[in-house]
Amino acid sequence: MKKMWLIAICDDSRRECFKVEELLENYCMEKRIAMEAEIFYDGSQLYEKMEEGRHYDLIFLDILMYGMDGIEVARKIRRGLKNEEVQIVYMS
Repeated sequence: MKKMWLIAICDDSRRECFKVEELLENYCMEKRIAMEAEIFYDGSQLYEKMEEGRHYDLIFLDILMYGMDGIEVARKIRRGLKNEEVQIVYMS
């Protein structure tokens, strides 16, 4: 197995989060990639976790959410945390 991927899925729809997680699990199993996914239903929860020092390899981020939307979260990750390494996939 390759290095473990740490993935964040952030969407205010629980259904969408679980669909994305299931797709990722199936893909990673097929490709023999170890992964750990964390689900967030609010952009501010994800940002707070990253502020505390949690690092992700990949973030699936809903653009439109209640509270802090995906665009604002990404801006804070890039500018506030100065994190240019994490890959962000926007979902709509």
